[in-house]
Amino acid sequence: MSVSQKRQEQSSPLRDAVAACSAGLIGVFIFSALMNVLLLTGPFYMLQIYDRVLTSQSLPTLAALSILVVGLLAIFGLFDLMRSRLMARIGKLLDQTVAPETFAGAVEGTASGSEAVRDLRIVRQFIAGPAAAGLFDIPWMPLYVAVIFCCTPFLGGCQWSAPSC
Repeated sequence: MSVSQKRQEQSSPLRDAVAACSAGLIGVFIFSALMNVLLLTGPFYMLQIYDRVLTSQSLPTLAALSILVVGLLAIFGLFDLMRSRLMARIGKLLDQTVAPETFAGAVEGTASGSEAVRDLRIVRQFIAGPAAAGLFDIPWMPLYVAVIFCCTPFLGGCQWSAPSC
């Protein structure tokens, strides 16, 4: 019997819940990717201000750049709202999928039944909170360091050599 056949036979409520949430998690990853690209708006805005606006003293350029940045940050806020709502729905779906068996274990009086219900609530709150969404932002850190390194190699080198706190 192959490993994939064994996994299919060992279906659990948690595995079923994660499978049901996979499309939503992919959506959260896509929103996180777009949001992390939009986070580069501020640094590029400041670069353009120093390179174009201050040297030419052009108010129309400043106005155009500012309007563009405000629009991009509004889109960022919209993506953040959509991502947080999606994470809340994923937490609710996980709870609805796993809760019946967890509650049944608590009613049967198993020693860990009440703890499992509490743990499920904690997992749901974690998924719906900002910490779980932050986990989707971690893979984008090398992109930021690469952008910093391309703009200023000295700062990029300092970023890589800086101790973790």
